[in-house]
Order: sequence, then C-alpha cells, then structure tokens
Amino acid sequence: MTRATESDVVVVGAGLAGQLVAGRLRSAGARVTVLDAGPAAGRTLPAGKRAFEARIAPWLELDTAAWPFRSDRRSHDWPRVRACGGRTLLWGGWMTAPSQGYFQHRQARQAPWPFDPALLFAQLPAAERALGVREAALRPAFAALRAAGWPVQGKREATAPRLRRPLTAADLTRAVRTIHGAIALRVAVDVAGRVRGVEYVRGGRIQLFKARRVVLAASPVESARILHQSPRCPADGLGASLHDHLVAGAIAITPRRLQSPPRRKGEPSSRGAVILPCADDAVRATVELRGPAGLDEFDDEDLQALGFDRVQARRRSYFLVFAMAETDPRAGRSVSFDGDERDAWGRPLPVFHIGKPTAVEHATARALRRRVLGAARDLVGPDGIVHLIEDGSSPTGAGHESGTLAIGAPGTAVLSTCGEVHGVSGLYVADAAGLPGATDGHPSLTIACWSLHVAEAVTAGLSS
Repeated sequence: MTRATESDVVVVGAGLAGQLVAGRLRSAGARVTVLDAGPAAGRTLPAGKRAFEARIAPWLELDTAAWPFRSDRRSHDWPRVRACGGRTLLWGGWMTAPSQGYFQHRQARQAPWPFDPALLFAQLPAAERALGVREAALRPAFAALRAAGWPVQGKREATAPRLRRPLTAADLTRAVRTIHGAIALRVAVDVAGRVRGVEYVRGGRIQLFKARRVVLAASPVESARILHQSPRCPADGLGASLHDHLVAGAIAITPRRLQSPPRRKGEPSSRGAVILPCADDAVRATVELRGPAGLDEFDDEDLQALGFDRVQARRRSYFLVFAMAETDPRAGRSVSFDGDERDAWGRPLPVFHIGKPTAVEHATARALRRRVLGAARDLVGPDGIVHLIEDGSSPTGAGHESGTLAIGAPGTAVLSTCGEVHGVSGLYVADAAGLPGATDGHPSLTIACWSLHVAEAVTAGLSS
C-alpha cells in the first residue's frame, strides 16, 4: 500500500450529489477531495449541445465485463455512467421540485417517508440557486395541450448563462480537487468506530486517502456496495428497499414542419414542457414533453420503422412524450451483494431482486399509457400519428433508483435523518440511497435538496 494522502473530507462520486456536497463544504472552508471512478472531464466542457455530446460520447461506453451485475429479471437495465458528472451527462437538465402533494399521497397509502419532508423543502432555494433552475416560457407548439385542458407549463431546467445546453454536474467542479480513475473499495474505520478515510484502487494499486469525514455519493447501488464492504457498518436495512420509476412513452408526429422560437437570454436551452400531477390524481404521474424537432433527425432505419422516407420526414416534426410514476413503495424489491462473484476490482457483484410487477404497478402502467397517449394525440391533433414506444409495464431500468439504505433508528436502519451511518462516526451518504422513493417526477432536484441537507450535517460535525 502506498503512502496515504489526507483531507478534511473525502467525497466518493463526482455526480450531482457529490459535486453539490463538495462545493458546499469547500465554501465552508473545509479541505475537500473527490474520488471518482471515471476520467477527467477537462477544464471546461463545450457550451454547445452537439460539441458537448461529441466530447462525452466515449465516456458513456461502459465496460460491462469489468462492471457486471445480475438480476432475477432478464429485461433489467441498470443505466450507469463512469465519468465526472455521472448521469447528469444524460439527463437533459430536468428539475421537478418536490411537492407536498406527493408526500401526502404516500402518507395516505400507509407508506410515508421516514423523515419530515420539511428537511428537503428547507434546502430548495439553495439547490435551485446552485443549479441555476429556471422555467422556460411555454412554446407555441404546446398551445394545443393547454386548449385541451392539460395543465401544461414550461420546462424547469438546470441552466448556466454561458451554456447553450443544460447544466451538468461536471460544470460544478468549483476547483475542488478530484482524483479520477479511483475505484472506491471500502471506508476505513478505526476500532473506536471513527472514519479514517477511503481505500480505493487506481492504476492497479490500492491506496488510502485519509479524512476526518467521508461522504458517499457514488449512486444508490454503489454507495450500498461500499458500505457492505466496510467494517462496522450496519447490515439491517442495507439494500433492503429499492425504488424506481415506471415510464410510458410515445412519439407524436405532425405533418407540419414546426419552428421553435429563438431562445431568450437566461432561458433554459432545451425544448420542452411538463404536466405536473394534480392534487386529486389517483396515480401521481409527471408528463415530460420534448420537442418539436424535425423528423429527419432519425436515421433511415428508424424512419422506415415509423413508415416514412427521408423526403417525407423533411416536411414533418415530432414530439416525445413520457409519463413517469413511482414504483409501488411496498413491492419489497432489494439489492444484495454476492461475494462468490466478483468484478474486475474484486468487489462483490450487485444482485437486483425485482420480481414481478405488483397489482398496483399494473394499474399504474395502464394509467400512464392513457395519460401519455392522450397528451400525445392532443398535441398533434387528428392529422398526427402517435406510436407508443414504452408501455410502462416494467419496474426496472428507468435509471432513477433510490432507497437502498434505510433511514431510521439504530438497529433497524443504516442511516440517521441527517444521512450519517449508524455506528460509524463521520460517515455520511448524500445520494439517493437515503431517499425511500423516486418521487412523482424527475428526482434530481429532490436529490439535490437531500445532498445539501447532508452537507450541512457534515459541516456542523467538522466544527464540533
């Protein structure tokens, strides 16, 4: 083992949660180092969408032989990104604020969250400032939906003034020291139950980075795997609950070529709108609308599948319509870690225990299909064409997993309500592992609020 280096705090993971925590702690005067499994993003990423996508394309190719997993469902998909910025490199900047209605909905169905959601709402202004959250003006293309009675509004997006694309976590580095290509193995803990740092492998060598505090933000499954490998971490509630979204989607094609108005200064860069859940919805679902765009963006094979040739496509536009709703919070899904099978770095394999969709999820999927097809048809009118592309029936693969580390009292859960791991002083989890639900919309802003809440607790612990 090589000679250790040292910081006040080590943050594992350079995605949304990790970057927000690192930035908050650095602003408070702490010495912070981030360990991330992926390559460096460089000083700046391109401001334009196409150049940005070309730059990040090599980072999105995951070596699945080195990062394997198993599931009891063949169709299970686990979206992952091993690069600075994490899955925000893919997200499109969607920012749906947590709502009181969602938490009341969970309470009414005897599945309340284990902490007061006021903890999240208290961080909402700071999270929106940090991410530059702005709402776009509703584009004329969505006027048909409003006329049909849909409560549609402009997309809320993470933005930055200089960018012509959505903000990503890779844009939030704030000069925090980051060690790239560092695969976290376990948290080092002394005999008194205090954090010593993080053991990681880089370039084939195992190293220890010493720190007074460690914050895990490696994703819900990876953070749970690190704790599983770490001494003195509680086993009760580790991996015992897994949540995600059911998603239904449609493509809506109009025979007209629609032009988007020019972007206004300070406005979100992406074309889109959203329909939020209503208070009396039996199924709380958010509908995301993306477009319009020229149908000729598709390649010839996809156009043929849709029934068009390239000449016809040049005269048409399309929208994408997605509806998402939380999986059944009482479904009993979980993640475990199989020590008999190992990945390229000797870590136990994640195993997803998904099972079949519940009766609640079957009903939810039907509601999602009705909602997405209804919105798509009203969007393009009677002369448009609508194709269902996702039917909402699968409880896996949306990429919004959460809840792998239970929050509650010592002996029954892994985390306290401030994100600290029971039994290990100075160890925290700031990603969605601690959130017992995917919420009723895009979860990024809720995760950001939780991350800043945990960062406050870490800051208070450093000064005590």
